Amino acid sequence: MKRLSIAFILLISLSFAQESVVISPQSIVVNPKPSFSAEVWVDKDPSGNATPSYNIGENIRIGVKVSEDAYIYLFSIHANGVIDQILPNRYDNAGKSNYLKANRSKYFPHNDAPYTFSVDGPEGLDKVFVVASKKPLNTNQLANFETDPNFASSNIGQQGFAETLSIIVKPKEQSSWVTDTALFNVGRANTSRYGTIKIDSSPSGAAAYVDGQFVGYTPVRYGTTTGGHTVTVRFSARSFVTTVDLSSGETEQVNAR
Repeated sequence: MKRLSIAFILLISLSFAQESVVISPQSIVVNPKPSFSAEVWVDKDPSGNATPSYNIGENIRIGVKVSEDAYIYLFSIHANGVIDQILPNRYDNAGKSNYLKANRSKYFPHNDAPYTFSVDGPEGLDKVFVVASKKPLNTNQLANFETDPNFASSNIGQQGFAETLSIIVKPKEQSSWVTDTALFNVGRANTSRYGTIKIDSSPSGAAAYVDGQFVGYTPVRYGTTTGGHTVTVRFSARSFVTTVDLSSGETEQVNAR
């Protein structure tokens, strides 16, 4: 009986550990139960829900906002797996400061910046990713300043980035960090094999599943492959189940009542 009880406790502990960090098929790290929110967007789509297109060499401006005071770490993840850390950077004082007050927007480049930020190649689907944390994070394993004294970068790839970040945030308190992602095409509009499912519920805080996989507590955004998916939202005494047909680069809204 004692052996069975121990095994049961270990199984329960493992299930909770697995739910502390979720990595989507898009290699995006998600906190399934954050206590605050972060938003990131590009200037062609302030909503953060669409997938706009930029030409190589075209200027781009990125915005980020948090609902509570936090340190922000902003990354550009290219289609070829190159990672550029946008914030913090060592270029100027505005770039060095990555502490953001609640409900204030921070832009890169900032309003008075004597420079512009342009889109690099190759063509494909790029991501702008932000992780906001109540305490400073050590992101040296995600990007470093070896090749550029002002901006950190790496070649660890999208999956490597997600796996490394999950290792960094997993020991942190669940309520201390949150992430968000904005997508954009570089070059010709690409037929991406990914889209986003945005799941809301009334009341909020319900467990959400996509094709049987736990993806977080509502409200939650989950990037996954295009095509048909089953979305399940589990309340304390009932479940809501629906199907969605996810299109390339689009966001499908699910409202569970």
